Amino acid sequence: MTARRAQVVSALVALLGFAVVVQQVMTNGRLVDLDRRLADHYSDGRLGKVRSIEVLIGDGPSQKLGRVLSLFGDAPLLLGAVIVLAFVLYQMGRRRDAIFLTTALVGGILLDLVVRVVIGHLRPDLPFPYFLISRFGLPSGHALDATAFYGALLVIAWPRLTQWLRFFALVGTCAFVAGIAYSRVVVLAHYLSDVIAGVTLGVAWLLLLSAAFSLPRDDDRLPSTA
Repeated sequence: MTARRAQVVSALVALLGFAVVVQQVMTNGRLVDLDRRLADHYSDGRLGKVRSIEVLIGDGPSQKLGRVLSLFGDAPLLLGAVIVLAFVLYQMGRRRDAIFLTTALVGGILLDLVVRVVIGHLRPDLPFPYFLISRFGLPSGHALDATAFYGALLVIAWPRLTQWLRFFALVGTCAFVAGIAYSRVVVLAHYLSDVIAGVTLGVAWLLLLSAAFSLPRDDDRLPSTA
């Protein structure tokens, strides 16, 4: 199986995972029960009962770490990072990498906005209003954007890493993205299903984009994920 075909097949598997999450949410499946239990756990049973976000979320070690990790999935921060990194890559003559990185994040952000409006699944009952599309939570934008951005960085760096560095880079990237995604559950901005949906859709988007950018080898080609 060629690298491009493997990317497409893996993307379809990720899309299947996303579809399963949506099905669970729409049919009130077991995942929804887990969503509610986790939200109740991190709110200490106060979800929908208090009008102070500080009291609701609390200030324990998990919440403090969650707030910090969430910052690394903020769209404005990631867009700023993309502008800087894409400029550096372009100046280095790595134009395809620059375009790929920019497309991965910007396309991921737009994909998230469209899909969450189509699905229309509300966030947890926080004591302050979300406006317009931000009141919907599935998929999580932080989870999808972090997957697209940090995953794209891994794709770009992959062919320039040794075998051992590839292993550590892959594990580190997965752990970091998972931490960012789960932090949204800890700070009660999303349900667990929202962040799983964000990661699976982000993986599918990244793999399809990688397959589309796979071109014959030269110094300016985008590496495959394989």
